[in-house]
Amino acid sequence: MFINPDEIHYLNKKDSKNLVSGVTNITHKLIILFLLDAGLRVSECITLKLSSFDFRKRQFNVLTLKKRGKEKYRTIPLSTRLYQALADYLYKTKLTQDSYLFPSELSK
Repeated sequence: MFINPDEIHYLNKKDSKNLVSGVTNITHKLIILFLLDAGLRVSECITLKLSSFDFRKRQFNVLTLKKRGKEKYRTIPLSTRLYQALADYLYKTKLTQDSYLFPSELSK
């Protein structure tokens, strides 16, 4: 399938801000911020664990799933709004150090 570059529409800063402010579910908002601010792929986002974060340095490590066959990590800084949303999320959830950030019924 060929994608015409003229048909691809990106979010500008205003659209991004409107998207985030329009989401009331804290989990959904955090996922959107990981995708927007940290540039994560969905598959990378759902594999995040609490142990991946260094809150003092305001950064985290993510296993990149694009390099199949190679285990490679990227270190990504936390933006201010992502850091705050993550703090709010962690305050409202009960996760252990080895927990997935977004646990599913299968991972519980």
